[in-house]
Amino acid sequence: MASLALMIFPFIPASNIFFPVGFVIAERILYIPSFGYCMLIAHCIKKLLYHLSDQKFSVEKYIIHIFVIILIIVQSSRTIMRNEDWKNERNIYSSGIRMNPNNAKLFNNLGHVYEIEKQYYKALDLFIEAIRIQPDDIGAYCNVARVYERLGRVNLAEQYYSKAKSILMSELRQNNDDNFSRIAPTHLSLFLNLANIISRNRSRLIEADDLYRQVIRMRPDYVEAYINRGDILLRMNRTNEADHIYRMALNYDHNNADIYYNLGVVAIHSNHFDKAIDYFDKTIELNSKHLVS
Repeated sequence: MASLALMIFPFIPASNIFFPVGFVIAERILYIPSFGYCMLIAHCIKKLLYHLSDQKFSVEKYIIHIFVIILIIVQSSRTIMRNEDWKNERNIYSSGIRMNPNNAKLFNNLGHVYEIEKQYYKALDLFIEAIRIQPDDIGAYCNVARVYERLGRVNLAEQYYSKAKSILMSELRQNNDDNFSRIAPTHLSLFLNLANIISRNRSRLIEADDLYRQVIRMRPDYVEAYINRGDILLRMNRTNEADHIYRMALNYDHNNADIYYNLGVVAIHSNHFDKAIDYFDKTIELNSKHLVS
């Protein structure tokens, strides 16, 4: 009973029976149930040997001993093989894909590994496969777009960021979700990445500015959107608006060195050089490694 209790009860919270958790057979939630499994096997073997204790020589005893030896060898071999999977991220995600080839998250994770190693085409194939498995995976579209951007294929990167944006907005409309504070910053960052690509074309600066304004409307506390929008306004020679935007950002993060740096840039544009020096000094005070300041 103790063995069965150790096998069953610690596993219940991860079983998806009472509430969804997104995983079931994960090694981290099998540790305690494994204790129960080992105890149950040992208990059963002990009981069998006890019943055969009055027999000095019996085929059943030899079979049980052979079974125990085979079991130890098999389980030990399996452990050694699994240790190889855990040697690095590439091995563990690859083994996961072999076991569960319809899990988009595993393809995204392995793609990130190849991306870090700058094997962009391998990463791209994995991210595209993740999209094939889960066509509404916003993160996978962003991953593909990011890799295309690294490869210099900006038009394709824009297409995938735009697709990710349309999926996100569609989900919000379907759920009638007006609480944008629940949107993950990683999802909001796709607006910034898309705007960054668009802003490379000076004739599309207004389009990029619209995206930044949309993010700020959705999440007024998203400081990075203010900083990026200020840069666009400066490029459009709308210095006063840029100054206003940076000061608004200070309301949400008054210890952000980049905001003070950008205020210094605005001061230079306005020929207020003493103010600029003060802002750059403040930037260095907050971040002593801010080389540009």
